[in-house]
Amino acid sequence: MSNKKNQDMLEQMSDLRQVYKYSFIESIEKCEELVLEMEKTKDVELSHKLKGIIHTLKGTCGSYMLDELSQTFHKYEDQIFTLNKNNFDNFIQNSLIYFEKLVAYANSNFDDAKKINFSDIFFSGKDLSKEQIDILITESSHTIIKIIKDSLAPLNVNFSVAEDGITAIERIIKEKFDILITGIQLEHLDGESLVKALKVMKTQNQKTACILITSENYQKEDRLSPNLVVSKNKEIGSKIYDFCIQMYPKSTLQAS
Repeated sequence: MSNKKNQDMLEQMSDLRQVYKYSFIESIEKCEELVLEMEKTKDVELSHKLKGIIHTLKGTCGSYMLDELSQTFHKYEDQIFTLNKNNFDNFIQNSLIYFEKLVAYANSNFDDAKKINFSDIFFSGKDLSKEQIDILITESSHTIIKIIKDSLAPLNVNFSVAEDGITAIERIIKEKFDILITGIQLEHLDGESLVKALKVMKTQNQKTACILITSENYQKEDRLSPNLVVSKNKEIGSKIYDFCIQMYPKSTLQAS
């Protein structure tokens, strides 16, 4: 009886997905229109509208048990968040490819055989034979985030961004990172507690190096303390760079 119920539920979900695909494709087409408008006007501010649609899609996909698809939207949000004039053209090109594959996936009624490999789209141009640092930034200040990104530009870094402490925890549970860089003042869970949680939780990130950014006096106390404490001053970028290059000396990008 239980197996029959499960089968019935799967069939009902399949039917619901077939209905959902039409609104899904409509949303993707809106995203495509925005990206094409961005390409035409060079207006990066349009990315805020794009992020709003993607955020909604991420939630609705979860409701339809399309969890892996929802994760690709999470990663795409990272691409939007780190968008700048240097990666603008690649972002536009990769986004259009991404949207095309999303529509094809939906038209297949979300067939597992048509699943999207996000890395193949957005990271295929990188030389993955070089050592790459996966860094999670959890910081409320966009200015600080930009300083970090600019400072680490000479390194082969894959950036992810979490907007608050709870989101960071969720990503730490699901994804592997080499370094966590966090501010101390975050929504829902402060940076110090985030670092301690990471070092206590038995996840693949338990030994991940942690950098805490603070404007307060902070004394390292025990094994649950961050590996590096950086004050918010003009040396913040250089100190984070020195720490990263010391841990990953092979991560320097080679000049082309």
